[in-house]
Amino acid sequence: MWGRPLANTNRSSSGGHVFLSYVGEDRQLVDWLQARLERAGIPVWRDVRDLWPGDVWKRRIQDAVEHQSLAYVPCFSSNLKQRARSTMYTELSWAAEEYRRRPPDIPWMIPVLLDDCALPWYDLGAGLTIADLQWANLADGSREHELDRLITVLCRILGSSPGDMRESAS
Repeated sequence: MWGRPLANTNRSSSGGHVFLSYVGEDRQLVDWLQARLERAGIPVWRDVRDLWPGDVWKRRIQDAVEHQSLAYVPCFSSNLKQRARSTMYTELSWAAEEYRRRPPDIPWMIPVLLDDCALPWYDLGAGLTIADLQWANLADGSREHELDRLITVLCRILGSSPGDMRESAS
């Protein structure tokens, strides 16, 4: 009534989205990444846009990770390692559990490096950890090339080509 959207009215909240996980210190870089993904027509779920006052945020995030996302993109940086506690750790636990429910040969979790950092150890089942997954390295000099590759794989997961996604977003 007062301008707050009803639950699941936004395209990324109704399913078929890419969930971006990150720590607050990386917000500017993740803003840039989100803008680039959305410019390619990729629907993104993000806390700063998709959580509203009064939402039970843990439930909304868990549902967005486990039941609505077609891809989970954890954005890693040295900022995460400096934190003893973070909601991102909770999201990673939910995502690791969800990864175990999925066929291991179908991409769903796509790690992104925002700076020169080590990936945290999370058991993904079948002897795999996050470090066993190929990541997109947005920290080095080939950022645009890596971003193009990330967009390509996300479009494949969403069932489209990058050109199709851009056209449908127009």
